[in-house]
Amino acid sequence: MSQTAELRTETPSLALSSRARLTRFLLPLGMLLAVLGEIVIRKTRGDSPSEAWMQAVAGVLLILGGFVFGAAAPAYASWSDPSENTNSLPRPWHIGLFWACFLAVAALILFDQDGETPLVLAAWLGSILMIVVAQLRGVRLHRPHIPRAEWLYLAGLALLLIVALVTRTYRLTALPYNLDGDFASVGLQARELAAGRQHQIFTYGWANIPMIGYLPAASAMLLFGAGLAGLNASGVVEGLLMLVGVYLLGRELFSARAGLFAAAVLTISYTHLAASRQAMYIDPAFFMLFAIYFLTIGLQRDQGWALALSGILTALCIDMYYAGRLIIPLLGLALLHNLLFRGAWLVARWRSLAMWAVTVLITLGPMLLVFAENPGAVGVHTEEVFILSPELMRHMEGVYRVTSPVGVLLQQLRHTLLMFHYYPDKGTQFGLTLPYLDPLAGILFALGFGYFLMNWRRMGSGWLLLWIVLGVFFGSFLTGNAPFWPRLIVLLPPVGLACGVAADLIYGYFRAALGPRGRDAVVSLALVALIIFLVAGISNWNAYVRVKGSYATARTLIARFMEKQPETARAYLVSNDFHYTDREFDFLVPGRLVGNLTPEQAASTLAPAGQPTFLILTAEQADLAAQLQQRYPGGPAEGNSPNEVAFYALRLP
Repeated sequence: MSQTAELRTETPSLALSSRARLTRFLLPLGMLLAVLGEIVIRKTRGDSPSEAWMQAVAGVLLILGGFVFGAAAPAYASWSDPSENTNSLPRPWHIGLFWACFLAVAALILFDQDGETPLVLAAWLGSILMIVVAQLRGVRLHRPHIPRAEWLYLAGLALLLIVALVTRTYRLTALPYNLDGDFASVGLQARELAAGRQHQIFTYGWANIPMIGYLPAASAMLLFGAGLAGLNASGVVEGLLMLVGVYLLGRELFSARAGLFAAAVLTISYTHLAASRQAMYIDPAFFMLFAIYFLTIGLQRDQGWALALSGILTALCIDMYYAGRLIIPLLGLALLHNLLFRGAWLVARWRSLAMWAVTVLITLGPMLLVFAENPGAVGVHTEEVFILSPELMRHMEGVYRVTSPVGVLLQQLRHTLLMFHYYPDKGTQFGLTLPYLDPLAGILFALGFGYFLMNWRRMGSGWLLLWIVLGVFFGSFLTGNAPFWPRLIVLLPPVGLACGVAADLIYGYFRAALGPRGRDAVVSLALVALIIFLVAGISNWNAYVRVKGSYATARTLIARFMEKQPETARAYLVSNDFHYTDREFDFLVPGRLVGNLTPEQAASTLAPAGQPTFLILTAEQADLAAQLQQRYPGGPAEGNSPNEVAFYALRLP
């Protein structure tokens, strides 16, 4: 471990100085203001004028608390200047880079002439492998030096991973009980890849997402099966690795303890829990996190292998769900931030940055031609969700009950600013009727965000601040139906790190306040932190299970019903709106629904079609169901509650 890394294992100290005495007064004041703001915002209900006033007061308290806390908090150690950080690795401008570029260009030419072939795929993979190998030349493997204190943090991280593994895999195929149609489409696309029926990866898949974006789910299906368990397993794996990633990035930018606190916040977060128990939307957050982590250590230590990995992950992030494209403006502004405040430091690494950019282009490979040939497919989703598009603007005027674009934008701003503490997810993909953060994380985030604002010139704070602001701006303010979590899951890493930094600084404050009490003080603080996180974690888990444990749409309830029947069971469907090939049926119970019948056909003698066992009628067919129950007695009615009927299932003779 480098000297700079060792500096990041501890919280900034509060020295006995006039500034420290002021800090010891202002830090608790900032905490108190944030707590009061969180209490007020959680007590508001609805959007009436009186409630809006309370929301404004809560927002002021949260912002003011963050500013006071950030202004008073001691800063983490800065990195060394480039003159103090020599490069021990060979530059990549040799034969390896030449062959990587040669193979990449060959892949583009062959793809342009003949489309995707095994030779194109081999040349593309070879170019990526070659540029990584070029960076490994001269690397000396040695046992890293890990300070004794950090072994405790690593043990804590291992414990968090065990907790996360249990909570992310418990009833993985039944929690959430509902299967949103978008996840069914993702599963169907991934199943085609896993089964080998879809051979092309340099093309668009469902919803104009590059086919490469379905490889995480397809890979999990190869390992865990082509059903719901395999689909959701991709989120579990990425969610666990994300905990490792936030620890590593937090350790690199701030301290090991800050990274551990960040991992703990995400472990108990119901938002991270929801994202890591399902597929697709967590993909860009995972790739973005590790792309930024490897870019960080690659630039700081001038290590080519890390920059090569960052370039590969950056390109893959672009190929994932639309939110992954945030990495383009994020890294562009992050490098500009370094150029403004650490210009000499960044210029000293121009070769490394050039190699990183080349790696991004090589990894994108033939997809660059796909993007160029059909640029409309790249931006079609953006146009559909852009708040200033005329059609969506008219829709949002109705949603917000306003009569002008200015009114819409003001409501968008309100929903965006309060998404972390008040407004729930507006989408059906996750469907949690909860704000983005729980109360504990909401307080910590306000304080951590204040620290980032007051230390925005520093690389760690500046980059994470950009990540949060850009993610909120593009993923919420500029898009309809805010807040929409599928676009905002990419905020989990920086939000978790903001919470981790705040928790670390609070720990440092109380550690200094307890004075020279040694091990007893550390043990006491650790127990208090454990109890707080345990209580918050149990509350968040119960909230998630309460919302997602039993509710499902009618399509999912029908599919779940058929899942419970013997493998030989088949059914006809009688519905005005549903079709037997709908994506939820096709993914959960493929081939189990054999056809649609009209009410007239269902009332007459049934023609044989696959020897069906059940006749399933949706809720609007209640009169027909009552009539047919005289012919087929004993048919159960299914719904989300005793007072709701989603469908009728009649057993045929």
